[in-house]
Amino acid sequence: MPRDDAIQQPPVQESTELIVAEKLVPAEVFKPDGTKPLIDKIEKAVAEFVPDISTDKGRKEVASFAHKIARSKTLLDGMGKELNAGLRLQINAVDEERRKVRERLDELKTKVRAPLTKWEEAEEERKKAILARISEIAVIGEVAPDADSAAIKEALDKLFAVKVDDTFAEFKADAALAKDQTLEKLRNAEFVARAREEQARIERERAEAEAREREERERLAREEAERQERERQEREAAEAAARAEQEAKEAAERAEREAAEAEERRQKEEAARLEAERKREEEHKAELDRVRQEEERKAIEAQEQAEREKLEAAERARAEERERIAAENERRRIEADRRAADQAHRGEVNRKAALAIGRAGNLDADAAKKVVIAIVNGEIPAVSISY
Repeated sequence: MPRDDAIQQPPVQESTELIVAEKLVPAEVFKPDGTKPLIDKIEKAVAEFVPDISTDKGRKEVASFAHKIARSKTLLDGMGKELNAGLRLQINAVDEERRKVRERLDELKTKVRAPLTKWEEAEEERKKAILARISEIAVIGEVAPDADSAAIKEALDKLFAVKVDDTFAEFKADAALAKDQTLEKLRNAEFVARAREEQARIERERAEAEAREREERERLAREEAERQERERQEREAAEAAARAEQEAKEAAERAEREAAEAEERRQKEEAARLEAERKREEEHKAELDRVRQEEERKAIEAQEQAEREKLEAAERARAEERERIAAENERRRIEADRRAADQAHRGEVNRKAALAIGRAGNLDADAAKKVVIAIVNGEIPAVSISY
């Protein structure tokens, strides 16, 4: 420890003509407001001094008076510097003891806090593991844009298998939100996949129907060609028979020839009648095909309209659900921002309070912070901090 005589300096024997007292004790001069009487004397002398710069003598008096003020400043500043040198020895000794106290108490604090530190590290690992599980929930919803409904159903089954229970601890709400968002994403993907598959099914059925109609037209055409060929062959056979009979009966009587001619006319009329009936049958079938095609077209259009209305209703429902989820997310974000702002405000108020307490009580930062914590926890009666 420094000797007391390092602080108690002998009186300074010097006069500046402005400072009347010739014996000044530094410890008395530099106590709080100790220099005020000296400054007041100098200010009084300055107020009484009337400068005259019109003559050489007057200008020298101004310069001399200003020099006296400068000498007074040098005198007082030197006294303060010598006083500080003695005080600094004491301060260094105190600082050394403070360093020893801080280092040892920090060691003891670390030793006492070791179980809590270990628990906090384990707690951090636990939280990381839970957040990783929540991330895995979101990964389930990452399906390919062209995934089919079967693949999406497999992802949905995997998502439904995830149980949002108490194992998520304080992150249970976050896990539930992640599951809801992933479910919505998979539902949207499933809707798109089913719509795409349904459109493919409609196109496939339309192509199959067109193929069946084409095959039916080809079959009818073949049957018609076969019928015409059969009638031609019958007609040729009949004509051949008639010619043979005519040749065989050339010598027959005229009456027999007229009878044969009449029979031939009857057969031609019958053929014409059959041909007319065939044409009417073809026209009837064509009309039936046209009516059937029109009915099928109307049925397809009605089905497509119903599918469109169904898709539009589903899209409206999903849009409403997305708006609800977005509103809920916005509410949660605002609440989190409010809590963060409030916490930051309280931290800033506590920091300023600790600084003020440290300055007022000459306490270091840790001690001042502990006082603030005690006030916040209600451990100091009749004292509180206003936020």
